[in-house]
Amino acid sequence: QLAPGSMISWTGNVNTDWENAGNWSGNAIPTSASIITIPAGRTNYPTVNVTTTVISITCVAGTSVTVAPGVILNVLK
Repeated sequence: QLAPGSMISWTGNVNTDWENAGNWSGNAIPTSASIITIPAGRTNYPTVNVTTTVISITCVAGTSVTVAPGVILNVLK
């Protein structure tokens, strides 16, 4: 479990699945307490397949986050 306001970065080490802990720094899936960074130079970029909420997301130029049809990605800030 992440502490409120925890920073977490996408690694994409496993695949594109947002819900796979192996794709995130610290091996932890983001929660509503997470501050997300999507860095450049990754082999895989995330696809959100389940409605989720995070505090914020910073996408570096050249990166992307895909949200599956019917799914909502709530970004609080």
